[in-house]
Amino acid sequence: MKLIKKKTASVLYHLSKSKDVINEDIRYAGFSSVEDAVMESKPFANIFRYRLRKESRFLAKLCTIFIKPMNDLELNITSGKVGKGFRIWHGYGTVVFCEAIGEYCSLNQGVTLGRGRPNAEGRDIPVIGDHVTIYTNAVVIGGINIGNNVEIGAGAVVIHDVPDNSVVAGVPAKVIRVK
Repeated sequence: MKLIKKKTASVLYHLSKSKDVINEDIRYAGFSSVEDAVMESKPFANIFRYRLRKESRFLAKLCTIFIKPMNDLELNITSGKVGKGFRIWHGYGTVVFCEAIGEYCSLNQGVTLGRGRPNAEGRDIPVIGDHVTIYTNAVVIGGINIGNNVEIGAGAVVIHDVPDNSVVAGVPAKVIRVK
């Protein structure tokens, strides 16, 4: 079964039009090949399937059949814009429902990105910038914008926009440091 999983990952990777983005996901996650990443990281398999789904439902279906995704990791990015180098650590109990995610973002287990109070434009889900790290059990809800180079502390509840180069923590989250 492991051989089938590895071969399927390899074939799907080679059929994909997003090799450069997938390569950055692999590199950022610390793996040397798509086969290693899929075998060693269940959350990576979900990200891989998500990337395939954006270009071909057929490829995504093959991925789901041969490379089982984590059932308790939900990825729903409405615009489909997920930057390269996206990483989810562990993934258990993680829900990602947002407008877009920038490049080189990292989420830990139990993170919730989701629907909340709408902003002035009526958007009720967050937009995440580049180089953002969101630690364990943090909640980011509503039509807010998370800037670039931001760290969100474990257990934080973010309900307001976060400026670039900030570290936020607390309930409700507040900027505790500017980088």
